[in-house]
Amino acid sequence: MSAPKAAGGKKGAAATAGKKRKADAGLADTEKTAVKNKRGLFSKDLRLMMYGHGDDANSYQETVDLVEDIVVDWITAITQKAMEQAAYSGGKVTPAEIIYMVRKDPKKFQRARELLKLNEEIKQAKKAFEDDETKLKDD
Repeated sequence: MSAPKAAGGKKGAAATAGKKRKADAGLADTEKTAVKNKRGLFSKDLRLMMYGHGDDANSYQETVDLVEDIVVDWITAITQKAMEQAAYSGGKVTPAEIIYMVRKDPKKFQRARELLKLNEEIKQAKKAFEDDETKLKDD
């Protein structure tokens, strides 16, 4: 007789561990250590985002750490894929590669495009402000 499956079948801890191994497979040991040494880099922002999405104002630190690990793993995986894609088109990761990586997820795709548009608007506003400042100095 076989052992009973964990609740949820494959979606238990074993599946999560498998995904973790896949995400870590591309990282060298020094990169893994560097990522772990950066723990807490996003804690404040994640805590605020979690609260904004319905979590308690004082989230458990373990929860924040787990969400941070998931975020860092996702960013690392997307960046690695973008670097692989960039190797085919000139070697430099551009916003186009990131957009390409999230193209199948409509929410992420639209948000990435929105952020790029806002970034461009901010650059133009800064440039206009600097131009005005230069004109005032010349007068």
